[in-house]
Amino acid sequence: MMNTISKIKNIQLIVFDLDNTLYDELLYFNQAFSEISKYISLEFRLSYDEVSNKLKELISIKGRSYHYLFNELLDYYGISIEKHLSKLLDIYCSFSPKLELYPGVLPLIKELGKAYKLGIITGGMMKAQKNKINSLDISKYFEHVLITQEIGANKPDSFPYSYLLNILKIKPDRSVYIGDNPFVDFIGAKTIGMPTIRVRVPEFSSVEVRSDFEADLVIDNILEIEKLFL
Repeated sequence: MMNTISKIKNIQLIVFDLDNTLYDELLYFNQAFSEISKYISLEFRLSYDEVSNKLKELISIKGRSYHYLFNELLDYYGISIEKHLSKLLDIYCSFSPKLELYPGVLPLIKELGKAYKLGIITGGMMKAQKNKINSLDISKYFEHVLITQEIGANKPDSFPYSYLLNILKIKPDRSVYIGDNPFVDFIGAKTIGMPTIRVRVPEFSSVEVRSDFEADLVIDNILEIEKLFL
């Protein structure tokens, strides 16, 4: 840990992941599932509650990072994936969510912004990520918000990290990346020499990964970074 602390002592840039790092993505999922359940129940004369509960069951089993949730939902009800998947994805991306940052995160961001440059690197569908950022109303606090779909390279690839650093003209060892998902958030950053911090969240609390995938430092709450940087 002391080695990690020394690594982040002279940084100029703090880069955050978005989903489940700055806010609880389950808020977005629940609202998206409500919109999708409305559509399916009306279009196919199914029970809204049944469809909604099935979606919640699938995500609890498969996890928030599972990319074939809607495929499985359609398949479960015998609905053509080829004909209807694009509609569900459009609903998922297009509705206007009502989201909130984790308690204490906004004051933290404001204080960090007085001392450091701040950035975001987030994966996911561009339209959905833009809607999340707009709902949270946080882009004004960051030098640059990078949605990886814009550049055609997603985490865990190292390119999004080097791309952002190049835009902001900051060296890797003068920056730090803070995320929550040990499977995708850190290996790309570590590859180019960025120090990394994992915020432990329930979904990955008991996960063990190879050392190259794990962050340099693991904390239990994002608010702990105040002690590290302020």
